[in-house]
Amino acid sequence: MASNPMQRKARNSFLLGVILTLLIAIIAGALFYILVFKEKMEVQGTTGAVAYVYKLKEGIELKSGDKITSEMVEEVKITANVVPTDAVFSQYKQDDTLVPVPFPTTYKCKIALKAGTILGKSMLYTDDLTDNSLRLVEFNMISLQSTAIVGEYIDVRLFMPTGEDYIILSKKCVMSVKDTTIGLLLNEEEINTMSAAIIDAYTTSSGFIYATKYIEPGMQTKATQTYAPKQSIIELMRDNPNIVDEAKRALTERWNTTGAKVRTEIEKTLNTYIMDGTDSANVQEKMKEQLEKAKELYLKGLEGY
Repeated sequence: MASNPMQRKARNSFLLGVILTLLIAIIAGALFYILVFKEKMEVQGTTGAVAYVYKLKEGIELKSGDKITSEMVEEVKITANVVPTDAVFSQYKQDDTLVPVPFPTTYKCKIALKAGTILGKSMLYTDDLTDNSLRLVEFNMISLQSTAIVGEYIDVRLFMPTGEDYIILSKKCVMSVKDTTIGLLLNEEEINTMSAAIIDAYTTSSGFIYATKYIEPGMQTKATQTYAPKQSIIELMRDNPNIVDEAKRALTERWNTTGAKVRTEIEKTLNTYIMDGTDSANVQEKMKEQLEKAKELYLKGLEGY
């Protein structure tokens, strides 16, 4: 039976009311969920729905080997299901409370990083600077590349006139550069090793010490040291109280396994060029040249005062 217009109007109004009621109920439920559960989700921090991690600030771009300071990073909140497994967290949960985590001051980049990058520990590394015997030592007899700058990493090598090429120091960070003078952080063992290599270089007329640069220091592994100093220098290092026990054990193992053979080859080269005491004269001449050069650089540095 056909309904009259009044009945149709009443039925439509009823259906519209039901639809509006359902929409209001859905909206009210969504608001209740947001207001009641959102804060609880955030408090869960790194173990719940959101996590607080460090990222590079806008405008900051870093190269491989660059140091990252706390001024270069900022905290960002992201959903926990997209957090990298090795992320550097800025907060952690302890007894339902979020505890701030200061950004470590020892991190450097393994790879080039763009602004806004979420930092993961696989992107970063730290230098081992725990040795109490570390000192800043400057040298002006190392042949440098024309593009040598502070912060890059180098190997220091000894080239002998018969073609042998030895690594004296491996993957050292350049701390300072002024004209032909370079500053490196060295421990007691490395200082003595470098001193021995300088004498070996000066004992021959064509031996010289030079530096090679790492292209991607964060990714490239440290080269193996191949130079072996004289036995008297090795004994001096072993007896040196400034060298820690761990370094002494490593030193003994290294020189006992490969040092003797390497040193034999170096001595053969030196003996080829040692005749009638001329090696001593060459060392004295080279030392005098370096002293004059160091004095000249020092006086030049005073000109601005």
